[in-house]
Amino acid sequence: MHFKRSEPDYWEFGAAAAGETPLRLRAMGGNFAAFPIGEHDGTEPLAALLFMPPGFVLPRHCHPCSRLEVLISGWMQTPDGIVRPGDVMTTDANVFYGPHTAGVDGALTVEIFGKANGLSAIYESDPDEVSKAALDKLKAMTEAAGLTYPARQSV
Repeated sequence: MHFKRSEPDYWEFGAAAAGETPLRLRAMGGNFAAFPIGEHDGTEPLAALLFMPPGFVLPRHCHPCSRLEVLISGWMQTPDGIVRPGDVMTTDANVFYGPHTAGVDGALTVEIFGKANGLSAIYESDPDEVSKAALDKLKAMTEAAGLTYPARQSV
């Protein structure tokens, strides 16, 4: 199959499998598409494209599976420094990472999850200041859009 980013339904692909994640991101000006690798039963790997508009803050969080992320365009600031196109970040299952802040041109990443059912983000119960502000904004925009706000928890 071939998916073109220029097609209007591109950002809808895989949205149903990702639950409310794409809707929350869209409520904050971002975008998300998910592409299962193989038969979709939740255990297969999944590639996700995430567009973050300029200044977007992705709060510190983790996933219940290992992940690999490659920045495709733009740039973003992380606690480890500036990430530029071609840079790769990896995280093991249940290890918190972030926050990530998109630069002035925004940021487009491809994130590969070890398991499709590991896509759901888990937010810290005691976040840092940057993540707390981003989570508060996420909560307000999520609720304004009539969506469920994800609970904060410890892993």
